[in-house]
Parts: sequence; structure tokens; C-alpha cells
Amino acid sequence: MEKNKYLGKRGIDLVTALLCIIYISPLLIVVNPAFTKISSIIIIGISLFLLKSEKFYYILPVFIFFNSQLFLPGDISTYRVFSLLLFLKIIFSKRSKIEIAFFLPLFAVILYCVSVIAFYDFKQSLLVIFDLTLIVLYISVFIRNNISTFFSYYNFGVVISCLYGYFGLNLETFVMIEDQMVQVTRFVGSFPDPNYLGLFLNIAILSVVVLDLVKNKTLKITLIIFLYASLLSTLSITGYLCNVLIISAYFIVHKKNNLKNIAILIVLGFFLSLNFKFFVNADYPVISDVAKRINSKLSVDSKSDLSTFTTERSSIWNEHLEYFAQQPILKILFGGNYVTDFGREASFSHVSHQSFIDMLLNFGLIGTLVLLFFFLRLTLNYLKNYMKTNSKEFLFLILVKVTWVFYAFGLSMFPSWTFSIFFFL
Repeated sequence: MEKNKYLGKRGIDLVTALLCIIYISPLLIVVNPAFTKISSIIIIGISLFLLKSEKFYYILPVFIFFNSQLFLPGDISTYRVFSLLLFLKIIFSKRSKIEIAFFLPLFAVILYCVSVIAFYDFKQSLLVIFDLTLIVLYISVFIRNNISTFFSYYNFGVVISCLYGYFGLNLETFVMIEDQMVQVTRFVGSFPDPNYLGLFLNIAILSVVVLDLVKNKTLKITLIIFLYASLLSTLSITGYLCNVLIISAYFIVHKKNNLKNIAILIVLGFFLSLNFKFFVNADYPVISDVAKRINSKLSVDSKSDLSTFTTERSSIWNEHLEYFAQQPILKILFGGNYVTDFGREASFSHVSHQSFIDMLLNFGLIGTLVLLFFFLRLTLNYLKNYMKTNSKEFLFLILVKVTWVFYAFGLSMFPSWTFSIFFFL
């Protein structure tokens, strides 16, 4: 058992204090981008200090949100150094293992990396293999038995990511409303895309609501309000729809749809619908931008096609599906294309913006079925266990899977480990 050291009369755990410093340190980059090296040295220094502690595993979530911003002197990726330390810790621990269910999908990914990605970028292929192997090891060794702890620190990372965004720059963009271009501000947190942030915020909201991570009622309500304010600020229609889906599913399953809650939602919805045009034409922070963004979708008339409504995504989907269907039979069955967020072959100017189409192009029909079989089997196993135990952990994992599927229809997520962690979880 670890011996805890405490700071001050209130008995603050030294290790917990050090973990807080790790999670807060990326905010130094907002003060001055050059401070990325200071933040990175702090993170790696404390990581080395905690290497023998079980709480070393609590550090990984910070890199879900600050993977690309942190660099050590010499432009060495901070995540790369930490991931190597984490890999060594897991390998030399007595609990080192990979769940049997992971072997088949992991083999498919490794085979793809060796036979396809390596041809275009050998270094990248090795990094993908390393990252995804590390993630399934981390899930097997740590998350499976510490799901509430992992998501407690995950939420800490979400909050810091949002604060990073509030203090930093956001995405200025335009939306079409009734044939006029209107400028809006979209909140991205520490990510390059508001839809990415929307995915992680929805999972954070789920964890707070379903896992009941925060026992203090006031703090819990404050956190939920903060997360919803951040989600609204993304102006992500995908994020809004996903949240309605997963939270509605949760309330239906838990039968928390009492008349009082329903009445409140109806009154709120009625008020917003009556004042919708007012908010569109007004200039209130966030609220007016949200109204303008929604109105840009509602203003799509019958003359407009699905491509306009989906912000050109459906056209991109059709383009990639047509390419897939015109390939030789062997490529249809086994894949072999290189189209990822990290790089792509000359045949593709961009990714498909749908993970399932990317799977077909990269892994082929057979490889896609292998990956989806693993995903479906794992989800059904969670459902079976939830029906038996009524465990909030299994319900949460089911809803995480629903969230991943929802976003997979609008985002390209392979081979980034930050998205894949929820595929394998």
C-alpha cells in the first residue's frame, strides 16, 4: 500500500496536489505559447516522480485534450515521452495483460498499418501501432477496474480544455441564413474542431450524470451548467442532437421522465420557440450565435439538397462511396487505401468525414465487419450485464458506445488514439 504524504493542516494529499499541477499546467500556454516547454517539463518531471505510484495512471486523460500543444525542448512531443513511460510501467507491472476480445481488432489494425500506412509513412505506421496497443493495454490494466476514477480525471481535463479555449482563440466562421452570410463564433476548447470538443463534452456530461462522479450537489450542478454552456458555445448541431439522444435514453431507462420534468421542458421549449427570431436578430453572447446556427439549418428550403443541410458532408460521403464501389473486388473485400486524418494518398483530397466509410476504404468490407463485430459484441455484452446487475457503469458504457456511433456518422476518427479509446472501451 502506498504511503501518502500530506500538505498543510487540512491533510491535502501530496500526490493529488501534484496531479492537479499536471492538469492545470497547460493553461500556461494561454499566457504565452512559448510556455509549452515549461508546461511539458512540469508534466514529465512530476510523471517521473509518480512513476512507481498507482496514481501515475491518472495522468493519461490530460493528453486526450492536450496532445498536440505540449512539446519539450527540441520539439519532442510530451505525449510521446509520457506514453513510453506508461508503456514501460504497464509492461513491467504484474497486471500487464490485453483482454482476449481486443486481439482480433488489434490484429486487423496492425496488419493495415504494416501493409498500407508503412508504404506511405513508415514512422507513422509504428506510432499508430504503438498508440493503439498502449490504449488497449491501458483499458485492460486500469480503466476496467477504475472507471469512475478515470472519468473523474477525464472531467478535470475537459474543464481545463474549456478554460484553455475561453482564454484563448475560438473559430470565427460564417453561416448562411436566408441567402445572407452571418458571422458567428464557435468554441473549440483545446481542439481544432468544435465537433471534436462536442464529442468529449457529451461523454463528460454522461459521466457526471450517469456515474454520479460528484457527490456535492452544488458542485455537480455547477459542473453540469459549465459543461452545457461549453457544448452550446460549440454551435455544433451534431453535439446538440447527440446530447438530446443520449440524455433522453438515460432518463427513459431510469424512468426519470416524471410529469414535473416533462412540464419544465415543455415550458422551456415553448419559451425558446416563441423568442427564437428575437435571439437570431439580437446580439447576445453565445445564445444569439446558437440561434443563428440553428436557424441556418432551419432556413434550408425545399430547393436545397441534403448536402446543404449536412454542410456538404453528404456529397463527400457519396464521393467516397462511389470510389469504394468502383474498386477491384480485392480492394472492396480487403481495403488497402490510405485515407486518414494523419495522411492520405493522392487519390483523396480529404477524408470522408464518416468513420464507417473510412473503415470500408482502409480495411475493406471484411476488415470493417471484423471491427464492427468486436464493437457490437462488446456493446451487447455490456447490455447483457446491465440487464442482470442494473449497474450504472454498464449503462454508462452502453451510452458511450451510442455516442461513438452517432459521431462516427459525421467524423473521421481513425487512427487517433484519443477517439479510439472510446471505440475499444
